[in-house]
Amino acid sequence: PLFTAYRSAWRTLRRDQRGMSMPTFALGLAAIMGFAALGVDYARALSMEKLLANAADAAALAAASRLPDDGDARAIAMAYVEKNMPKSEYGEVLKPEDVEVGIWNSNTRTFTPANSDGSAVRVTTRVSQERGNQLTMFFAGAFGKEALGLSASAVAGRGGPPCVMALHSTANGAFSMGGSSELKAENCGLQVNSTATPALTMSGGSDLEASDICVGGTASTTSASPSPKEYCPGQSDPLASLDPPSYGGCDHNNASYKNSSATLDPGVYCGGLAIDGKSDITLNEGTYIIKDGPFALKQTAKVTGTNVTIFLTGNGAVVNMKAKTQVDLTAPKTGDLAGILFFQDRNYSGFHDWKGKAANNLKGVVYFPEGTLSVKNDNSITPEDSCTVLIAKQFSFSAKGGADINLSGVDCRGGLPGPYRRGITLYK
Repeated sequence: PLFTAYRSAWRTLRRDQRGMSMPTFALGLAAIMGFAALGVDYARALSMEKLLANAADAAALAAASRLPDDGDARAIAMAYVEKNMPKSEYGEVLKPEDVEVGIWNSNTRTFTPANSDGSAVRVTTRVSQERGNQLTMFFAGAFGKEALGLSASAVAGRGGPPCVMALHSTANGAFSMGGSSELKAENCGLQVNSTATPALTMSGGSDLEASDICVGGTASTTSASPSPKEYCPGQSDPLASLDPPSYGGCDHNNASYKNSSATLDPGVYCGGLAIDGKSDITLNEGTYIIKDGPFALKQTAKVTGTNVTIFLTGNGAVVNMKAKTQVDLTAPKTGDLAGILFFQDRNYSGFHDWKGKAANNLKGVVYFPEGTLSVKNDNSITPEDSCTVLIAKQFSFSAKGGADINLSGVDCRGGLPGPYRRGITLYK
């Protein structure tokens, strides 16, 4: 159409009997050339930008799936761009240094390159004069713009379900915070499924931070960042298909330790497991079945364990931590219960009273699908930037209780259950 307009204008100028002057003709011709430059060259630039953006998106998603292997991530990004924008046709759109591994901060929406332990990838595709593949201008060259450099970036990384989830669909205050409690969830979100008014309640000096806060009903907040999204669609339990462990008869009955130092083995602890006084108990790796009684810590008792899962089943099988008790527990990285630290049988509910003073380490999923997790601490139940996921039917944080969660590390995601380990998302 632009060329047709040009030809029509030329014929009109030739037929004009009024004697158009050459300067006027020149101005008219320049205007037509300008429209051509704007139309054709702008359309070509937009098309190239879209190609670069699509190639960057695909390459970033593919690269993120190969983390933590930096070399593998870089190689597959290069392969994806070559497939979408072959070098033979577009030149060198992507160089190895254009694939950066680093950390994505979901609060500030910024990417920071990191030499190791990166959980996100930034891919930048480009055409430029330096690479000799700049976009040549057909018409704009007449106005001094003979070529154009363009680029597009995409950031992708590990995603997956929210790291804090309140599953109850109707309860008022299904997720509540009071006192000076504080919940910080970096690079992961809070999901409150309840459609109640309000479903999320905050009072006192409580503070809440997460990458996103999604509430099925309404939210009554004091200090929350970002502002909660109300009437947000509910999310299903990401561990709904997780099978409970199989077990046999009782290995221990009403096991109790007070002012003791002992190392325990996995097994079935009927009547619960009580650790009291100044006890310092080590759990050998494996699955501990706490049946028909609590997993109870009192006074200054301490429990330590690596590659441990604690499965709670039967009446009264809840977590009950008091006073200044301490925990240092890590879930297994392999097996059917990989990433699961606490798991309450779905056939039982209960009130989990977590009042311990400190957690030197807490790594894995705390999963109480029918239970209420009540946290009333002198400090957070997790250490700073803990690789922890909290899923319960309801939550109550008060006093100085809370949690500090950060799932951004590759090491962290790799040790969590499948939905958290496999999830890949495009951040930007």
